[in-house]
Amino acid sequence: MSGRHFKPPPVGDQTLGAILRYNPRDSFCHIVTQTYRGPRVTGDIAISIDGACTNNGNPNARASMGVFFGPNSRYNYNRLLTNGPLTNQRAEIWAAIIALQHVKQLKMSGLLDARRVVLIADSEYLVKAMTFRVYHWRDNGWIGSYGRRVVNWSDFEALDDLIEELRVEYDVDVKFWLVDRSWNNAADREAKKALRFGQGLHPFFAALIAERDS
Repeated sequence: MSGRHFKPPPVGDQTLGAILRYNPRDSFCHIVTQTYRGPRVTGDIAISIDGACTNNGNPNARASMGVFFGPNSRYNYNRLLTNGPLTNQRAEIWAAIIALQHVKQLKMSGLLDARRVVLIADSEYLVKAMTFRVYHWRDNGWIGSYGRRVVNWSDFEALDDLIEELRVEYDVDVKFWLVDRSWNNAADREAKKALRFGQGLHPFFAALIAERDS
């Protein structure tokens, strides 16, 4: 596996409940690691992401993204996908992009000190692409094994560029953790909220962007 693949530490039964510890003071889920003295809560954080889509592949499709920082976190976020083809796969990619855009904003504002961010997803399509296939695609000009452009290549390129920007400019190492769908219900609910209510830019992040650009 590549350096972007997250290997759960040997803490308890290695479930989300054992490995993640939510801190209501900073609104982040922190990763627990195992030391010789026992489990220790680190400054690293995990963010659950998911995409949702109704009528996938049809002209009347609607797609959305959900980003879950933790129970009642002020950073939890959902929005509709409005650009390009509206598919479940693109929603999954853009959920990762939006989560990392928020990480960037939080780093710029001084609200996040983490040096490692783990994206939790149930999409094998997304995780395998970003932990394994992306290196060949990038080196080959985003041309796949059949000599054609990789499907959703521009979205994958945007995500890959953002991961590299966080690594180089903000000293943040991004990892991906592929989990069973039953472990990702919170992010799934966030994504489906946008399908129901059509929410847009989170006011907290809108304020951060406005302050940055002022």
